[in-house]
Amino acid sequence: MFSFFKSKNESRPLDDYLVRYLEGTYQMPQDETSKLHFATTTESLASRKVTLFRIFDPAQANGADNKVSYQDLDGHRSSLQFEGRFAPDKTVTEIQDLRSQ
Repeated sequence: MFSFFKSKNESRPLDDYLVRYLEGTYQMPQDETSKLHFATTTESLASRKVTLFRIFDPAQANGADNKVSYQDLDGHRSSLQFEGRFAPDKTVTEIQDLRSQ
């Protein structure tokens, strides 16, 4: 159902849920969202397990190799488009638009 929870070790294309979210909330065209990837990591915040995510342009992060982790993106901040977190019920609870930074 939500493929973004399957692997935490490498990035992957956006899940349909994230595509719909970005297209609906930020009016991003499909040709833009189809180029983006995301990576996740799980942490505890206020004694609750949450999934942090980063949405990025893989061409800016490392060219042809799209297999980067959430932590790898620390070294590729300029490629980040959005970052945020999912609640345990898999809804986006917070997202920050980094495109203009």
